[in-house]
Amino acid sequence: METLLPGITAQRVQTRRLTVAVLSVTGGTGPAVLFVHGNVSSSLFWQPTMLALAGQYRAWFARSGRRGAEHAGGCR
Repeated sequence: METLLPGITAQRVQTRRLTVAVLSVTGGTGPAVLFVHGNVSSSLFWQPTMLALAGQYRAWFARSGRRGAEHAGGCR
């Protein structure tokens, strides 16, 4: 999976200390669930799970650090 699925948006959030690449589900409702990258797979791997949770939760994925900012769209 190399691209964003329909319903997923990508953005970069800049802070004073770092840039965070963020994926989120458009129109998610309910409590927020934050996925944090912690393995060797792509962050795009979590898209189907994020979409499945959208009816009950606001799903977000965050990846910080240099590698998270070097990919197109900021998330990969």
